[in-house]
Amino acid sequence: MIHHYRAFGMGLACEVELPELRTCRQAAPEVGEAAEVTIRYGRVEPSVDGGWVTVVEPGDVQLAIPTVARFRVRSGASVCIDPAPGADPDVVRLYLLGSVLGVLCHQRGLLPLHANAVVSDGVAFAFAGPSGAGKSTLAAHFATAGRPVLCDDLCVVHSKPAPAVATGLPRLKLWSETLSGLRLEASGVRRLAEGLPKFDMPIAPAMTSSDPTPLAAIYVLSDTPGEGNAAQITDLSRVDALAQIMANVYRVELLSALKATSDVFGRVSRIVAEVPVFRYARRRGFDVFAQECALLEDHMSTMAGRRAR
Repeated sequence: MIHHYRAFGMGLACEVELPELRTCRQAAPEVGEAAEVTIRYGRVEPSVDGGWVTVVEPGDVQLAIPTVARFRVRSGASVCIDPAPGADPDVVRLYLLGSVLGVLCHQRGLLPLHANAVVSDGVAFAFAGPSGAGKSTLAAHFATAGRPVLCDDLCVVHSKPAPAVATGLPRLKLWSETLSGLRLEASGVRRLAEGLPKFDMPIAPAMTSSDPTPLAAIYVLSDTPGEGNAAQITDLSRVDALAQIMANVYRVELLSALKATSDVFGRVSRIVAEVPVFRYARRRGFDVFAQECALLEDHMSTMAGRRAR
């Protein structure tokens, strides 16, 4: 049975069922209509060098995750999954919907960022930063406040005709402290993988349209507050913005192996030329979280207003 989904602006036809995605079609595609990406099970031979990422040839990449699976990603159009014996299906999907999709996006000329994005006043705002920076906590705050969340952890930016964010997975990855700190309901929440204190929380799909949402601004999260220990939002210069966004490319450590550094630098340069980038420095702690978010929401409202003019 083939399952059809839509995520990150791509139509997916999958042999593997992906409960993390919302179904975009209940039946097979119409005659003459084809999915942009196929995902299937099959044999993936071990690489000769034994590394976790191997470029077989340009546009043909293999990822090997010990005890989980080997994946082969070709031409931005197909993924073959070879699960390890006894592998946890939840963990296989975790890598498929993370690192593997990141490689697929690079092959398709898209820009995957280690970020999430929310919609406010009809435009998208992205929040970038390393693991633990608080991106998902912010997304959970916006979700509970009724603002649509486009994606979490993996944020795919389309650059044509103008920078825009495609709708991703309709769920958040949250640590147990976040669930308790934001007093989120546990219904529907499940552990990402056995033994991992991180949970998967479904949220309402952000958009019914498959069109990406125009990107109004990117905020890079920082734990160093401004003068007087107060939250602060500062505009980054073009050079600083370029460095910060490059540092937050999804699975940036793969760029050298993929020989994609130059292409990605060009994509980031085009985004930074059109989209303002800010550093959002704030204190950590749920006791000041609402106050810090109020500053951010006011700034987002101002940016949306400027874009509308």
